[in-house]
Amino acid sequence: MEAEFDLGKIVSNYIQVRGLSEVKVNIEIIIAEDFYDSYYNLSTEKQREEVIKKKDWINSLNGSVVFPECIDGKCTILLSKPYILECFENTNLNFVGTICHELTHIYDHLGYMKIVGITDFEALPAHPTYNMFNNWTEFNARKTGYLFLRNFYIKDPYEQEIIDHVTKTELPYQTNYYFEKYHSTTDGDLQIYITMQYLGRLKAWKDVYPDIFTSDFIFELLKTNKWMIDLFRFLDENDVLERAFGKFSKMKDILKTNFTFAEA
Repeated sequence: MEAEFDLGKIVSNYIQVRGLSEVKVNIEIIIAEDFYDSYYNLSTEKQREEVIKKKDWINSLNGSVVFPECIDGKCTILLSKPYILECFENTNLNFVGTICHELTHIYDHLGYMKIVGITDFEALPAHPTYNMFNNWTEFNARKTGYLFLRNFYIKDPYEQEIIDHVTKTELPYQTNYYFEKYHSTTDGDLQIYITMQYLGRLKAWKDVYPDIFTSDFIFELLKTNKWMIDLFRFLDENDVLERAFGKFSKMKDILKTNFTFAEA
């Protein structure tokens, strides 16, 4: 399966384009026949209780990162084999965006760990800023994975046919998909996760097609939810971790206008 495309080349291109060659990390990519079983087996003992609780959600994923106990361990990008086969059957390159999405999570976590001075992945959730970081990286991973796919694996993203597909097919589909997924659950954490992915996609379109996806256009799209306008504005202005980190409290204040957070 892996011989059919060069996974290493995708990773190398990502690292080169983003200028991350000096960041040392051990990364492995595994294509899993049974996604949940592979995820569980790769998880640490400490992680497994949470993994069991999230079995249904994990099984719904196309890809994910399984983090090791500490920073010197191996970060595993797990990909669903049925998803990869579906990409091949439909001759699309969506799996490239998925790999780059998961790579972004890895490098975001390494950057965050450097900022907060933690070397143990399992100690991260206890840090007071981790929840907001975890939400922010979902936005950044969606944006970066999509941008990488668009900019480097589509010959000309500015062909009118491609632009029409984005504005007339992708945008309405993703907007409807977001609405349906958001309202299919009452789990606030999941609703935020879904929102971050949707806004990450909007940010990617804004970066690729700034004359079409203007701030005014996006604000009009989000006009029924002021908190989403405020959140997108924040994310648009703070799409680099070093800039966003010092403002996570502001991001939390925005989210608190629509969600309730347990306070320590």
